[in-house]
Amino acid sequence: WPFRGAIPEPKPAALPRIAVVGDSNVYGVGVNVADALPAQLQLALEERLGLDPTQVQVAGFGVPAYSTVQIRHLLEHEVLAHGAPFALVLY
Repeated sequence: WPFRGAIPEPKPAALPRIAVVGDSNVYGVGVNVADALPAQLQLALEERLGLDPTQVQVAGFGVPAYSTVQIRHLLEHEVLAHGAPFALVLY
């Protein structure tokens, strides 16, 4: 798994997944993995809406220094390879 954070587990069909895709900002360069954008989004969903990881899964797909061309390839070959997400955050 070339990304930071947990590997997206195979999910039940009804479990929504949010994919966070981007460059070093999504990866969380310079911060602990718990402080990176995907982990903070998962925490906010739990604290504000009561949605824990068993109800919605946030998966981070951030790679430092990736360009928009590389991010498109990432979307097509990594993000969508794990099934279409319920929502997609491009950052």
